[in-house]
Amino acid sequence: MRRERLAERRLLGVRRAGAAPDARVEAFLRLALALKGLAFDQVPVHLVRGGGEHRSDAYRRINPQQRVPSLILDDGTALFDSRVIVEYVD
Repeated sequence: MRRERLAERRLLGVRRAGAAPDARVEAFLRLALALKGLAFDQVPVHLVRGGGEHRSDAYRRINPQQRVPSLILDDGTALFDSRVIVEYVD
């Protein structure tokens, strides 16, 4: 399987499956990206430390809904609805 590599594709999400309800969604998205051969950098977002990194102003600029996961594309576009991310992957 050939893996397409884009310089800045990043999946922001939790560290381990089971850490939060959204962890299952993130695990599904990691699988979908892998099955399509799309390489990405995984960036963990801590859901507890400092009140939750997903609630910070920096993360709010990426995802106004302040939920994980979010997929940031190489052009800086952020996708943060799992259905939209799956549609992008497909």
